[in-house]
Amino acid sequence: FPWFIPCFGTSTAEIFNYYWWDPAPDNEKLLRQFAERIAGKEAGPHLRNAWKYASRAIDHSPELNQAYFIGVYYIGPAHPMCADPNAKIPEEFDTFAGGTFVLKPTGNVPVFAKFYRRMANSLELAAKEVDQADKLAGKTNRLLLDSEISNIRWFYRTFRSTANYYESCIIRDKLLALAAKKDKSPEEIAEAKALYADWRKILLDEQENAVESISIVTADMRLDPYYGVTGNITPGKFHSKDMIAKTLE
Repeated sequence: FPWFIPCFGTSTAEIFNYYWWDPAPDNEKLLRQFAERIAGKEAGPHLRNAWKYASRAIDHSPELNQAYFIGVYYIGPAHPMCADPNAKIPEEFDTFAGGTFVLKPTGNVPVFAKFYRRMANSLELAAKEVDQADKLAGKTNRLLLDSEISNIRWFYRTFRSTANYYESCIIRDKLLALAAKKDKSPEEIAEAKALYADWRKILLDEQENAVESISIVTADMRLDPYYGVTGNITPGKFHSKDMIAKTLE
């Protein structure tokens, strides 16, 4: 997809060429051979498995986003968790690409949260497969394989963030509603304590996810929206690593 640059020389651009032919090669045979060519005989099957899990994740995607370049599914762990919907958003987010953050998730939030978690779960398996490929592949001629590995790793981190964000906002809004009540029953207090414990668990998971994503996004310029895309979307004023640092803060 050439809006996300650079596209030239990627596996996506190359594999698409085969589908101009009629008859096209057998999908599975071609992809197995292609993965082996990129990663080598030992690591190739792990790369092929990673592609399968990534495709399975896309099957669970609950929406075609109304705005492509906004929200946590665009900037991933760089997106603020917005624990306080009335807080002033730091400059690192407010001036980025016209303001790409959102204070509340969109769509059918409870349903979307479930499906984004399914995406994250599939992509976690994909990330584990490329980790294995990374260990087994040789150290030479690594450019294309490294580009595959960083894509999958970032894809996983992005949708782990997305699932965490949706689930976090659901709990946040429930807690805000409970906090606004003047008189709370013992059952409501118990519910609030349970929600708080769940919320804290999600936020700690996102903290870990954000920390581990910094090295991924700094190693591959294609993943950093700072560099912008074609069309009418302007580049950001801050790198993803700067926004991640502010999110962690």
